Amino acid sequence: VHHLLDVRDPLTDDYSAGDFHDEARAAIDNILARGRCPIVVGGTGFYLKLLMRGKPATGKTCPEVAQKVKDAITQAWARAATAAGVEDLGAEARWEAAVALLGCWG
Repeated sequence: VHHLLDVRDPLTDDYSAGDFHDEARAAIDNILARGRCPIVVGGTGFYLKLLMRGKPATGKTCPEVAQKVKDAITQAWARAATAAGVEDLGAEARWEAAVALLGCWG
């Protein structure tokens, strides 16, 4: 039996490492309670480390703060597009503009 496959729509649903941690731990607890041995495969090293070491003691992001960050990144994209003389940036240029903005924030 497989667990945590297609649990969210990647186009419409957010899925954080914290969500993965909680859902994976619940699945593992369920498997162990049935006397079975869970085998964890796939994903990234970040998610596996989080699963093994636990979540850091930080709270969830406040929706208002998250929206301010999204707005600031959108504005950084617009500035970068204007500076490049294009209407829309490609994915790599959007990434670079967002990283530059976050670098300014420290």
